[in-house]
Amino acid sequence: MTSRDSNNTNITGPMTRSEYEEAFRRRDKRSLHELVAEEEAIIDNEAADFETAEKEAIAAASSAWVPLTPQYIDSHFQLWSLSRKSGDVYEGVQLPGDAKWRVGGARSILNRDFNPDMYEEDLFEMKHRASAELKEGIGELSPVQYAIHVQSTPTYQENMVISSFADEYYYLAGHIGWVDLHDSGLAQRLRTLMLDPFLVGLRHDVTHTDANVLIDPDTDNAFSAIEQNNMPFDVAIGPHQLRHACHLAYKHPRLKLVLNHCGLPLEYTSTNPDEEVNIAQWKADLEYLSRYPNVYCKLTATSGKIVSSYGDGNVEEKEWSPKNVLTQAIGFFGPERCLFGSGWPICRVVAPAVTGWSDSGTGGALVAAKKHARISGPPVKGYRGQTVAHRELSVWEAARLVEHCMEEAGFGAIEDKRKVFGTNAQTVYTLNIRPYGSSRVL
Repeated sequence: MTSRDSNNTNITGPMTRSEYEEAFRRRDKRSLHELVAEEEAIIDNEAADFETAEKEAIAAASSAWVPLTPQYIDSHFQLWSLSRKSGDVYEGVQLPGDAKWRVGGARSILNRDFNPDMYEEDLFEMKHRASAELKEGIGELSPVQYAIHVQSTPTYQENMVISSFADEYYYLAGHIGWVDLHDSGLAQRLRTLMLDPFLVGLRHDVTHTDANVLIDPDTDNAFSAIEQNNMPFDVAIGPHQLRHACHLAYKHPRLKLVLNHCGLPLEYTSTNPDEEVNIAQWKADLEYLSRYPNVYCKLTATSGKIVSSYGDGNVEEKEWSPKNVLTQAIGFFGPERCLFGSGWPICRVVAPAVTGWSDSGTGGALVAAKKHARISGPPVKGYRGQTVAHRELSVWEAARLVEHCMEEAGFGAIEDKRKVFGTNAQTVYTLNIRPYGSSRVL
C-alpha cells in the first residue's frame, strides 16, 4: 500500500475529502467571520442610507411647512353629542344644554350635536378673516391653528373618544380630560391616563359643589397625586370658591392651576340667577389668587354675567359684562399668565350686543374699512360666503373680544398677544403640534 506524506504535495493513492480540501484550499473562499463582517457592513450602509433619506424628508417637510411663530391656540373648546343610547359616552350625564339657562335662546342653541367638523368650520372662518386683515395690514390677529378640547362630561370614556379624533383632525393639539378627585386609587389611575399622548391636563368641575371641596383632605390627596405626575389642572370653579383656590395654590406650589372663565363662568352666573355674587368681592378674590405664580387664567368669551342688552345703559349690568370681566382678569394676571380660550360652543349663547363692546360682532377692521370705502373691493363675507353673525359669537369674534380687552388693559403690543394667544398655552401644556393645523383643506 502506498503511504501518504501530508507534507508532500505529490501525493499518490486515494485521499479523503478533508485531506483534499486541506491540500488544495481555495484562497477565494471567505471564512465565517468575514461573512458576518460583510453582512454587518451591508446593514450599516442600509441604515445610513435610511437615516439620510429620513433627514432629507424631514428637511423637505420643514421647508414646505412654515408655521406661525408662535402658533395661535384656542385653549378651551368642547364637543358633545345628544345621543343617550345605552353604552353611549353621554348616557345618563348632563350636558350644558340641559342646564336651566336664564338667557334667551340658550337651550335651543346648545341642545344639538357639536362635532369636530363644526368647530373646524369656525377655524376656517377665522383663518379667512384674519388672513384678509393681515394681508391688508390693518389687523394683528393671526388665525387660530390649534385647539385644546376640555372635558364636557364626568366620564373617562370621553377621554378616549376625544383622543381618537386626533388621528383625523390635526388641529387637535391635546385634550383636558376628566378626573375623579374623590377616587382613592387616583394615583394608579393616573398611570393609565398618562399613557394617552394627547392628554395634556386634567379637570373636575366643582362649580356647583360646596366651596370646601378644594380644601377637603380626601381631595387634597388627589391634588398631591396630580402634582407628583406634573400634570396641569384646570380649575373650574365659581366666584364663591376663589378664596379656596388660593389655599390650593399655596399648598401645592408645583401644581400648575389654570383658572377657567376668570372664576366667573357664564354657565354658572346664567343658570344660578338667584345666587348673590358681589362684583367687588370677586375682584378682590381674583386679585389675591393672581398673586400665586403657579396660577394661570383662561380669558374666554364665556366669562361674566348676562342680564339683558345694554341699550338702557344700566351701569350695574355693564360691570358684569364679558368685556369688563376679561379686562379686569388680564389686568391682574398680566399677559405672562393668561391664555386665550373661545369657550366654543357655549360662546354662541353670547350675543355680541351683550358683551359690553360696541364693535363686537361687526366682523373686524377689514369689514369696517370696506364698509366706509377706505379699501376697494366687494364686502368681506364669512367662511363659505356666510355674512357676519350678529346673534352669536364665533371663534373669530371671541378672539377679537379678548384682543380688545387686552388693549383696554394696556397690553396691546404684538408680543403680549403672542403670549396670550400662543406661547403661554405651550408653556402650561405639553401639546402635540403637527403640521398644517387641520386635516383637510376645504
